[in-house]
Amino acid sequence: MEKFAELSIQNFRAIKSADITLNGITVVSGINGCGKSTMSKLLYYIFRNANSFEEIVGDYIKQSIEPYITAMNTVLRIAMQYSTSLNYRRFMMLREGFDKISSDRISKNVDYLHSLKANILEILAGEKNIKPHISERESFILRSALGIKVKDDVDLSMTVETIVGKIIEKLERYNQLVIERPYHLFASRMEDFFESDALKNVSLREYESLVYGHGLKNVPELHYIKKVAYIDTPMVIGLPISSQQPMYWKEINELAKNPPRKGYKLSINKLIKQNIMNGDASYDDDYFAGGFKYNRVDGKVFDLTECATGIKSFSIMQLLLKNLFLGANTLMILDEPETHLHPQWIVEYANLIVMLHKRLGVKFFITSHSTDMVSAIRYISEKEKCLNNVSFYLAEQVGTESYSYKYLKDDIEPIFESFNKSYDKLDEYAR
Repeated sequence: MEKFAELSIQNFRAIKSADITLNGITVVSGINGCGKSTMSKLLYYIFRNANSFEEIVGDYIKQSIEPYITAMNTVLRIAMQYSTSLNYRRFMMLREGFDKISSDRISKNVDYLHSLKANILEILAGEKNIKPHISERESFILRSALGIKVKDDVDLSMTVETIVGKIIEKLERYNQLVIERPYHLFASRMEDFFESDALKNVSLREYESLVYGHGLKNVPELHYIKKVAYIDTPMVIGLPISSQQPMYWKEINELAKNPPRKGYKLSINKLIKQNIMNGDASYDDDYFAGGFKYNRVDGKVFDLTECATGIKSFSIMQLLLKNLFLGANTLMILDEPETHLHPQWIVEYANLIVMLHKRLGVKFFITSHSTDMVSAIRYISEKEKCLNNVSFYLAEQVGTESYSYKYLKDDIEPIFESFNKSYDKLDEYAR
């Protein structure tokens, strides 16, 4: 089996050991609490962050200049005592301009800072015979930004020059960091989501080379997986966005809102529309119910958020198909997708997964408790002659709360044997 991408985990939460290869459709089974969802989230955040390194750098730069932005706003308040040309809008422009750091905004930010500096210095020069009133709090903020501990009088003109210089110096580091892609920034971002130094026991390799893991200095640009989405429940579609939601909930909604594009696979859309949903999904900004709609073939339109969870499940996949998110360099992470589906639709969903992989090359990482889902993926893949790209893994208990993942290739009998334990429990409790 070719190892295009391989996730390795040792002693992380419930996972004692796991070496999981992603080369097509990867199915992982095991009891609750064995680490399947942890594995799903690790894959999502590793691929998501590695492919969004500019965002990581932007957030790092924004955080590093935040004390100087606060100090600059303090100078603005002091200077406003002497000039009506400085107003509240200047505060807003300063905050808005540095809210998101990106390569296309760096030069605009630098130009704005030079303009603002010149404006403030001109005002201060015109009021050189008047000593500005600086409160103890304002003095502390300015001295803190400049790294001055002694309570000396603050020279505002020199302070402005220094602060602007510091901000520009850090902004100009952005492009270099984007090119270098230092691993420590990547590792720090991962710790934001997992809050664990045990992440050093997690690694990801692409074509046998390390792209995430302890000892890496710079993060290579990924090639095998360029896009990733994680669905742990279809109920998130259309939910109002809040800061408390996981990042993958927000992103799946944003991805699903992207409009259809030419070139999507009509045969797969027909499979979803005619054979399964008896309609299709769409997004409309002006739609009164929040945008997502289910358009039934009889012409009736429904708020998708009010539809059955099965309809939501297929709608998400259809929307991502039509806007070309799904492709050969896409990884879809599906956490127990069968949970909200009727047994017949479990088979239909498995068939859709196989068709998306076979015809578009979409990669899948799937956790499942369902014999229907596991067997459907196994036998439909065999019929469609793509079983060589399908791998099954089973979590086996090796301690009180510890599990190792066994590679089964395409042999699903051990998974069925583990599921059959439920029948033993039924016999125990029912006899």
